[in-house]
Amino acid sequence: MEPALKRGYNAAVSKAMVDDVEVGDVIIFGRPLCAHRVIDKVSLGGRTYFIQKGDNNFLGGVVSDSDVKGKIQRVASLPVRQPAYLHSFGMSPNYIFLTEFPLVVNPISLLLWLKPYIENFKWKPGRGTPIYVVNRFTGELVGKYQSDPFFAFHHVNAYETDDEIVFDIVAYDDASILGAYYLDRLKDENLELPFGKLRRYHLPLRGNRAEYEVISEACMELPVFDYANYIGKDDYRYVYAVGINPEYRQGFYNQIVKVDILTGKDITWFEEGTYPGEPVFVSRPDKEGEDDGVLLSVVLDAQKGNSFLVVLDAQDLTEIARAEIPHAVLFGYHGAYFDI
Repeated sequence: MEPALKRGYNAAVSKAMVDDVEVGDVIIFGRPLCAHRVIDKVSLGGRTYFIQKGDNNFLGGVVSDSDVKGKIQRVASLPVRQPAYLHSFGMSPNYIFLTEFPLVVNPISLLLWLKPYIENFKWKPGRGTPIYVVNRFTGELVGKYQSDPFFAFHHVNAYETDDEIVFDIVAYDDASILGAYYLDRLKDENLELPFGKLRRYHLPLRGNRAEYEVISEACMELPVFDYANYIGKDDYRYVYAVGINPEYRQGFYNQIVKVDILTGKDITWFEEGTYPGEPVFVSRPDKEGEDDGVLLSVVLDAQKGNSFLVVLDAQDLTEIARAEIPHAVLFGYHGAYFDI
């Protein structure tokens, strides 16, 4: 269940220093609003940004500043009347931006709790998709951009040029993917999940309209890239994700895909009857290129009834190794690799 704005609360994008965190430490970030945080390893030396609910008596979003001890200092306020479903947000070297998808909720509905959480949200495409951009150093709202209605779970990366902000995101035309994730739908052997596609949005620094192009037609979800080395950089090129093989269209995500942003071409790893989890990119020590490394993915073998960890060469997705276990591992959403 993912919390959302309620009457008497407001969303906060906060940041915490993580330089001194040791293995085994537990950091409590408060009451998160969306599932994803953004770790800035480029300009601010390891701060973690996350969206959090505050305690002011109005509906809105607050861009806030905090340290590991939980002290929060408000930087800016972004009021809303009907909060949107937010799973992630974007950040470039100088800006934080919130994509307010037109899947919104009346806060009273969440207070009454008469329906399952997500069923309180309504798809209202007439709202379009406003995108709010805040200077993350001054808290100034530097722009509100309008875009056609769309939905997404996951931002990928973002950067800036002299005249625009650019961000990549795995997007859907509408929010029907949420209904497709219900268990009774997933049990349907004829299920065809809506495809998420990698889009690139352009926000002109002088203007108020966001435009986009589709980078790849490949189905993508749970996107990752070489986060440690390329967050916020304009020369990043490769995105990895789970996807669906067009020749095996029915069912759940059944392949790993790599998209070359520069060319729009994709390559895949596919093994019939298996269902990979989110790929995790691990750089090779002393790497010589962006994709010089491996991908790790926990894969369910539906025929054998067990799972295995597959190690793929990130350059061409050829299999390097696999480690099988005698039982199945439950599907999760996200993973991480720690060099300890």
